[in-house]
Amino acid sequence: MTKAIAALLMLAILPAPPAKRSVREEIEVQYEKLGAANERKDLAAVMALKSDTFYTIGPRGELNDRVSMEEYSRRFLEPLRPQIKIKQTILDLVVSEHELVAMVHVHQEVSRFREIDGVLRKVETSVVQRETWVKQRGEWKLQFVDEERDQKTLVDGQPWPPAK
Repeated sequence: MTKAIAALLMLAILPAPPAKRSVREEIEVQYEKLGAANERKDLAAVMALKSDTFYTIGPRGELNDRVSMEEYSRRFLEPLRPQIKIKQTILDLVVSEHELVAMVHVHQEVSRFREIDGVLRKVETSVVQRETWVKQRGEWKLQFVDEERDQKTLVDGQPWPPAK
C-alpha cells in the first residue's frame, strides 16, 4: 500500500510531458529559425530550412530550382547591413490528413539596411505568397513558393521605385 501511495505521489510531482505542438506552431518555429538565419546572414542555415527539391514559380512565371534560389539568397544577403528584421505572419494554413504537407499563405515583411547609390538606406519590403512545407525526418522544410502578390517596397519610408 505504501509503495502505491509513494508511486502516486511521484506521479503527482513529476512534470507532465510537454504538449504536442500544432502544425502551425511548428511552422512558426521554422519561420523564427529562418528569420534568425537571415539576420545572421547565414546562407547555410537559410538553405537548411528548405527541402532538397525546393523550387519557386516567380511573379512573372519563372521557374527557379534550389540552386538558383540559393544564388538569389546569396545576392539578397550579401549587401545587407544590420539591423535586419523579418516577420512572417501566417494568414491561412491547410494541412494534409497525416500532417506531412502544409500549404501556407504568409505575409512576409522584411526590414533591412543596404547601400543604394553609395548611401545607406532603410529598405522595407512586403509580399503575400503561398508556400508548401513538407515534413521530412521529423522537421518541416520549405518545398515550394508561388502566388507572390501585393508586393511593396519602401526606401527610407517612400515607395520604390519613385513615381515618375
